[in-house]
Amino acid sequence: MQQESSPLCAADISPDLRKQFAFLSGGRGQNGSPIIIFPEYPGFGELEEQEFHNVLTYLTSVPRSGEQTFLRKTAGGREGGQGGGIERREKG
Repeated sequence: MQQESSPLCAADISPDLRKQFAFLSGGRGQNGSPIIIFPEYPGFGELEEQEFHNVLTYLTSVPRSGEQTFLRKTAGGREGGQGGGIERREKG
């Protein structure tokens, strides 16, 4: 089942992350993908599909160490009271 993904913050899924059924080792595969560790977790079969999806989505979206992430304030339109925002851009 494919689900829509949206950016997740650790604070949004902290109860899921605290279960520690998966985590980043800090290493990368030959293709540069993060290595995700699934330690022995007694309740793994009882995880909700959404919990699993949220944690994997979050872990695979964490930028590489050493990869520069820039936050740039974007100018908002002055008409209609629209404000600016923050845009995340990665430089690899």
